Amino acid sequence: MLLKSSAVIFKVPPNVSVETAALTEPLAVALQGLDLSGIKVGQTAAVFGPGPIGLLTIQLLKTAGASRIIATGTGADRRRLEIAEQMGADTIIDVEKEDPVKTILKSAGYLDYVFEATGIPRTISEGLKIVKRGGKVMVTGIHATDAVFSPIDLVRNQKSLIGVYNYNQRTWERCLALMASGSIHIDPIVTHRIPFSRGDEGFRLALNKTAAKVIFVPEEE
Repeated sequence: MLLKSSAVIFKVPPNVSVETAALTEPLAVALQGLDLSGIKVGQTAAVFGPGPIGLLTIQLLKTAGASRIIATGTGADRRRLEIAEQMGADTIIDVEKEDPVKTILKSAGYLDYVFEATGIPRTISEGLKIVKRGGKVMVTGIHATDAVFSPIDLVRNQKSLIGVYNYNQRTWERCLALMASGSIHIDPIVTHRIPFSRGDEGFRLALNKTAAKVIFVPEEE
């Protein structure tokens, strides 16, 4: 099987299934975020948002040697947060029950990184509040409205707010290599396999967060 990105065609390794290969693109986004962060072994991070990119980021952080990983989500994300724990998150926070800023600072102190994958503007400010001096907030989520945060804290504590978007050919090659080696496990993230004829159902499952990731499959004969 071949995958095409822009004008480049990639050969999928023989031990990587079609379903696994289907998640190469979101994995590439997550890997781009990790690359831009420059995280080192033993550093700490929070991942805001347990969608597919957030869950893949957790796996990559674990593989990169992060010493503590915190995942946040809402009550609707219950299934996704269970997967986040399975993927390597050390602490799970339901932001509808706990204030994520207060809870993280009390339990873990200031972190080295926050990976924002929610698309909810207030998480930008929350992320900046919990990273230490020189810390970085990596923004992957696509936000529909403007975010508000304190530039004084950003400047005086030399924090960084970094946008994560796109990837290159080498990133895709590395993603396929990670899949082939078994370093990244896709199966737990694919919670629903829906025939094309039930496409509306698949989108509803993703929208209401019942599903972590939906894959459309051919009709059964």
